[in-house]
Amino acid sequence: MTVQLRGQHESAGTNNSAGTLRKAELELRPLLLESPVLAYAEQLLGKGRVESHLSKAFDEHNYDGQLATTYPRIDSEQGANFPKDVDDDSYLHSMWENQKWHIDGWNRQKRGLSVPNKMPFSVLCGIALTSQSAPANGGLVVYPGSHHVIGAHIARMIAEPQLADLDGDELAAALDGKLPDLKSVAPVKVPMEPGDIVLVHPRVAHRSAPNAGCNVRMTAYFRLKTAECGAVNECNRSLLADPWKDFQGDGVASAGRAAAAAVEAASDGWEAV
Repeated sequence: MTVQLRGQHESAGTNNSAGTLRKAELELRPLLLESPVLAYAEQLLGKGRVESHLSKAFDEHNYDGQLATTYPRIDSEQGANFPKDVDDDSYLHSMWENQKWHIDGWNRQKRGLSVPNKMPFSVLCGIALTSQSAPANGGLVVYPGSHHVIGAHIARMIAEPQLADLDGDELAAALDGKLPDLKSVAPVKVPMEPGDIVLVHPRVAHRSAPNAGCNVRMTAYFRLKTAECGAVNECNRSLLADPWKDFQGDGVASAGRAAAAAVEAASDGWEAV
């Protein structure tokens, strides 16, 4: 599930100069607190259920965001599959082949945490700060429908007898490194202009597009959660078993489960690793 909302195409005062950009100097929280983002998220998760992924209450100190940047590559850094210009989308085929995608909050052990972190948030919210409408000027690339099969794959794994009695850290460790390959889904670039918002299901496989342009790509990301999602470092078995349980907006979960069932019925080309 990827929901895209068009904004007013304002740059929010950002600067495309790599020489002057400092992440600490860009205040991101007003983009969340002084915009319709939370209202949109509540339409998916249910009214009054949205929280920060870092706290259990709305608080001006607890809405840290991520500034995602993709800098233009110099000639010496460009590999064989790097696009020749911003309109070249041929790189998507190599992304399809090499399977170098991720879902946020999975396999975090590789980043130095003692225990892998599974399902730490409910919805990924991205707000474009620069133009990302061209195929190859940075931005979000998603694998449409991947959340359905990844969700079903995880649900099957945790139902296996050897994992049935595990929870929390033990379950997270047992699931580490066990995501499926996406053999039947071609990646798609999400075109966005400044002010556009994208809301992404946490199981959607994604990655960043290369930047063959002249400007730095910038997107503000917020990982929103509900109280049911639990602490950031917890593994919630009920949400792993049902990827739509947290989506309590009108008709959202039923539509999501119906779509997942349809994809699962035609998922012969998906293989686990």
